[in-house]
Amino acid sequence: PFQGFTRAAMNFPVPWRCLVPSEVADFVLYNHGAVLRDLADRTGAMIDISTERDSPRRLSDRIVTISGQAEQKEAACRGL
Repeated sequence: PFQGFTRAAMNFPVPWRCLVPSEVADFVLYNHGAVLRDLADRTGAMIDISTERDSPRRLSDRIVTISGQAEQKEAACRGL
């Protein structure tokens, strides 16, 4: 484990990336991204979901990039 590793150490502008199933991405992007905008507004995080065109062909999931402070990124991850 990292010594001295705290939440404050993660509170810098490095985006988090995760994978979500395409079905989840479709739901979040439904209705012109209303769910995604609501989640971003509630958490304060900037959230971007890759398009099918941007994802590797062999990958059935979509790539989500979340930017913001650590608390904002955590809240957005929970919301997804």
